[in-house]
Amino acid sequence: MNKLFFFLAFFMITATSLVAQPGRNTSLPGERTERAGTEMRSERFGRIKAARQAFITEELALTAQQAADFFPVYWEYEERLAEGKKDGPARKTPGHATQEYTEEEARTELLNRRTHKQQMLTLTLEAEDKYLKILPATKVIRLPEVEREFRKKLWERTRRPR
Repeated sequence: MNKLFFFLAFFMITATSLVAQPGRNTSLPGERTERAGTEMRSERFGRIKAARQAFITEELALTAQQAADFFPVYWEYEERLAEGKKDGPARKTPGHATQEYTEEEARTELLNRRTHKQQMLTLTLEAEDKYLKILPATKVIRLPEVEREFRKKLWERTRRPR
């Protein structure tokens, strides 16, 4: 009787603890839950975006009104810059040697890179002009430094053992 009681108690505790595990994959083995991965990724990026906004607000000492006016413009340009980087000249794979270009191909590639850099610079200057309509120049000039500091802190945090 005692053995039966201990067996049932052990079974109940084990079953309860297995069911209560967070992030448990309920799909069949081999079945991918792509939607769940996308949701987790977007949630993670949402948290990073919120932390970035809070960090910039704090470091630049933005008022509530400045932050409310600034961040919609900021996120719009961040999105446009990200799209521009994605649409930029195709990077060669690391194994692709630059000596494999013919002179004409190399000139074409350099021209494409220059054009892309010019487009990115134009977009950055356009963003700065819009920022200057919302924030004082002393805060706009510090923005790239604050962004670098945030990325550095984020990188350090991801490298820390959990």
